[in-house]
Amino acid sequence: MTHKKHSEDWGSEAPRLAGMGKINPYTVPNGYFENLKSAILARTTQAPMAKPKVIQLWMRYAAAACITVVAGTFVYLNQESAKMPNFDAIPDQEIVSYLQTHVDESDTELMLVNTEKLHLEEKNISTQELENYVNQIL
Repeated sequence: MTHKKHSEDWGSEAPRLAGMGKINPYTVPNGYFENLKSAILARTTQAPMAKPKVIQLWMRYAAAACITVVAGTFVYLNQESAKMPNFDAIPDQEIVSYLQTHVDESDTELMLVNTEKLHLEEKNISTQELENYVNQIL
């Protein structure tokens, strides 16, 4: 296709466009290209800005883990102290009545083994006395 043929095609398909000719509709401000290099350098060579101090992500996770461990330990220790019932507040007769109705022979050995934890030497009760008492109840 020749240049002349191409121009004729434009003329028939888009007469307004063909009628405009080859005019550049865009204009550049005076001195634009002379000042372009210095404007680009001025924007790109500014002094580097100080970076804000940001705590590293791993430090945040470490702090959260420490807080979780401390809180978990506190909760665990408070639950352990709350589990121990106060048997001193229960009348002796009520304890005896409970043991008579709810204890069987298989519990006797367990009670005797656990009497060492009761610090019987402080209460002046021997293990033999407890054993006799338990046998008497059953």
